[in-house]
Amino acid sequence: MTEYTIRAEEVIQGDVHSGDLVRVRLKGGRFIFDDGTTAEVKAPRTLPLVQSHRYLVYGTFDPVTSTYYATGGGQGVFELDSNSDRVTPHADSRVDELAKKANQSQAELLHEARASAKPKSP
Repeated sequence: MTEYTIRAEEVIQGDVHSGDLVRVRLKGGRFIFDDGTTAEVKAPRTLPLVQSHRYLVYGTFDPVTSTYYATGGGQGVFELDSNSDRVTPHADSRVDELAKKANQSQAELLHEARASAKPKSP
C-alpha cells in the first residue's frame, strides 16, 4: 500500500471537513527494509496520486487507522485536470463501472457525486 496525505477541498459525504488533512491508501508501492533492500508491488492499471493535482476520491474510512481506503485497483479515484475539463479515472473500465465516467466533464461528475450523496426523501 502507498499512503498519501491529501487536503480535502470539498467534502461531499463523511466526517471530514474542508481543509482537513486526510490519509488515503492505495494498492501498490515500495517498501525499504532496514538493510536497504526493497520490495515493490505494482498494482495493475493503478495510477499514483501526484502532488498539487486535484482528485475526486470515493473511499471507505477505517476508524482504527483513521485512514481512507480507495476501493482497490484505483477504483473510486478520478483526477480532475486543472488545465482542461478532463476527468481521468484511475481504474480500468473493464473492472470498474465508475471508470466509464471518463467521458463526462468535471462539472457533470461532481454534480452526480453531490446528488448521489444527498439523502433521499421518504
